[in-house]
Order: sequence, then C-alpha cells, then structure tokens
Amino acid sequence: METLRKIFEFLNSKIFGYILVAILTIFIINMCNRNNSLEEEINRKNNNIEALSDTLKQEQLKSGELQASIQGFIAKNEELRLLNEDLYEQVEEEKGNVITLTNIIFKLQQDTTDLRKYIDSLKTFYEDPIQINDTVWEVNWSLAFTYDEYNYDAYSGRTTIGVFLPEDNLRITHIGTEMLDRDSQMRLTWGQTIEDGRLRIFARTAHPAFKAQLLEGVYVDYGDLEELRRNWFTGFGLGPSLTIGYDVINQRPTFVIGASIHYNIFQW
Repeated sequence: METLRKIFEFLNSKIFGYILVAILTIFIINMCNRNNSLEEEINRKNNNIEALSDTLKQEQLKSGELQASIQGFIAKNEELRLLNEDLYEQVEEEKGNVITLTNIIFKLQQDTTDLRKYIDSLKTFYEDPIQINDTVWEVNWSLAFTYDEYNYDAYSGRTTIGVFLPEDNLRITHIGTEMLDRDSQMRLTWGQTIEDGRLRIFARTAHPAFKAQLLEGVYVDYGDLEELRRNWFTGFGLGPSLTIGYDVINQRPTFVIGASIHYNIFQW
C-alpha cells in the first residue's frame, strides 16, 4: 500500500506533469521533423520533374551583364542516372564525392555594329606595308576590343597582298590573311540559387559576345554520407534509464528507474 501511495503521489506531482509535457513536446517536434522531411522530398521530386522540361532563359540584368539560367537537378547518383545520364557519367568520373556539377556551352558572337562600339583605338594599329618582292606586300595589324577591365579581345595578324601592273593596269589581289596571336579574357560567374523553392543554375558575364547554348547542373544530395557532414544538429531522444541515486528520506543508496531525455549538439 505504501508503494501504491507513493506511485499515486508521483503521478499527481508537478514533476510527473513536467515529464508529460516534455514527452508531448518531443513527440510534436519529431512529428514536425517527419512532416518537414516528407515535404522536402516532395519538393525535391517536383523540382526534378520541372527541370526535365525547363528551357534555357537568357536575359540582360540591370547591371548590363548577360545571364543565362535553367532549373537544375537535386539528386543522388542512381536517381541522377534516370534524370540525366550525361551528368551521371560525369559525376562518376570525378574523384572523391561530387557536391555540385555544372555544364555550360557558349559561343562568342558579335556583329559589326557591336564591335565598333568597343574598338580600342589606342591598341589598334596597322603597320606600314612591307615589300617582300616585286609583287608581294605584307601588312601587320592588331585589333583590340575592350569591354571593361575584366573582359576584352585582342587579335593580331598579317595580311599579304599582291600588286601587279600588267600593261600599266594596276591590280591588287588579296593573297591571304593569317592570325598570329589572340588574347581574350572573359569574367564568367556561375553558381546555383534557390528561387521559389526551386534550384536554378546560372551563368553571367559582362562580355557582350556571350551566347549560352547549353546550361545544365546538379546538386548531388549526399545527406547520408557522414564524412561530408559537419553539422550542428539538435536531435532529441527519449528512452528508459536506470541509474544509482540516493534516497534522501530513507538516507540510503537506491536504484532510480525513469525516462531520460537527450540530444546531440554537434555531429560529424
């Protein structure tokens, strides 16, 4: 009877109430975590479905830079194989564990009007013709186009012409033009962003000749590989416990059976 009385008193004590509140709180937190995980999985699958049919978007930003973007995949290797086999094979070829991988194919294309806007007259020159023999002349030249401090194109070459005077009738022919040197620089920024809950791959540059032809990428979800994770993690747990304590009322050591709550602060 004494034992039952103590149990009844414990069940009606504030401590037992606190334990019930803690258990209920942990249960709610675990339910929320499971719901969040399920929602994230649904969003990830929807992202990949949309990425299969997304098309390349090209635009000019307020800064004047040209940007190309497209929706990317979020997938582990085996799932990626079903979504995009080329990306899968490239991921497999890399050493170590690939976190992200992006492919971009672009061309540089400008017309005469655009080129004239960026001609750098200080670096452009045409040397005086050099006579090679009685009928052949060579002209060395250099063309420079400066777009900003990071983007430019500089070409140098040699043009060979023929000068003929048959029966006092001057005739000039173009024998050939040879490119001797090219010095081009492009500052290209690329990465991944989350827009409206979707992963997008982007590439941008201020080089006016930039024309993206293909852009694709993947974020490889390695959440199950512990060696890639160094996370601050709060994981709650609840379970039975058996400890040795001290009975203050009876002034003697005793075994204490109850519930324990634990959590991890840092996890490798």
